Order: sequence, then C-alpha cells, then structure tokens
Amino acid sequence: MINSETLTLLDNLAHRFREACEGIRFAAAASPEEIEAIYRLRYRTVIENGWAKPEDYPDGMEQDEYDDHAIHIGGWQEEQLAATMRLILPSQDRLLPTEAAFGLRIEPIGQVADCSRGIVAPEFRNRGRQLFFGTLAQVWLEMRSHGYYELCGTLTGWMIRYYQRSGFSPVQLGPPQMYWGELRFPAKFDLIKTAYQFLRQGRTD
Repeated sequence: MINSETLTLLDNLAHRFREACEGIRFAAAASPEEIEAIYRLRYRTVIENGWAKPEDYPDGMEQDEYDDHAIHIGGWQEEQLAATMRLILPSQDRLLPTEAAFGLRIEPIGQVADCSRGIVAPEFRNRGRQLFFGTLAQVWLEMRSHGYYELCGTLTGWMIRYYQRSGFSPVQLGPPQMYWGELRFPAKFDLIKTAYQFLRQGRTD
C-alpha cells in the first residue's frame, strides 16, 4: 500500500510535469468533439506506423471495445489536441486490455488501472518528452481521484529503457509478444520506487 508521504510526492511530481508544459491544458475529454479528435489522432498514428490499413477504419477513427469504458486524457493547446492517453479503470466485468492481450492477471486484482494509446501529435513532437510526461501526470491524477494507485500497460524494449532513463521504474510481467505491430512486454509501474528515485535525485521535473 502506498503511504501518504509517497502519494504526496507523486502528486507533486504530477503537478510539476503538467506545469512544465506551458500553454497546454490537460484534462479528461469532456465532449464528443474532444473524444472524436482523440480517435482521429489515434487513427493517424496507427496508419503512419503501419499497424493498420485505412480500410480497417473507414470513418478515420481508431476505436476498440474498451473505449466506451475509458477515460480519454488530452493535452490541449487552445482547441488543438497535442497529446493523448487512455486510462481504463479495473472492473469485475472485464479484463484490463493488457490482461486480455497477454493472457494474464495482474496483481493486486481489481486494484490496477491500465494506460495505453500514449501519443504526441506530430505537430508537437518538438515538445514530445514534456507533453508525454505531462499527459502521464494527468493519468496519475485521474486514477488517483478514483482511488487507484497501481498502473500497467504494454511497452516495447525501447520504451522500457526510455522510462528507466527518465526516472521511472517499469517492471516486466511476462515474456514479449507481437502486439500493435511491435514486440511488446506486459509491464507494471513501480510507483513507490519511482517516487523515491526522484526524491533521491532531487528531481521534480
């Protein structure tokens, strides 16, 4: 269980990551138009990366069966979507996307949220690192507001190394498999270790 000191540290880190993204408003999508913009950015990404063909999504929007239950996080510069991530909270009625894709259960069952579809729009990639971690910070604040403190997802090898270099502590939960066009690992973030790594390094950015 994460104690109050660690929660406060993680909250402070999240606010610092958000504040570093000057001119960007981070929030859960609040309208059908904002959600559509997120689906269209996801479509652009999967097509550009060759993970799907345009005919797979004739409406120009990438969606799946989890989206109706998701919290869609956006980073907005005025009306333009700069970055997005998807947060799935645990439910007794269905597996998390990572669990379903990799055929596993992630402990503690019913207490882990799932993060996916992390994208920075091409027009904003000169601010890619800031925006990515600002959006991830909003994911933390959203899941925290719902009473969840554990987070999982799927990561490629280079993503794991990127997170590690940035001070985060992903833990591989099983062997990799092909998923969304790349070899990916199921992973969980050790948020306690992450918090204290930043504390030891004196880092809050």
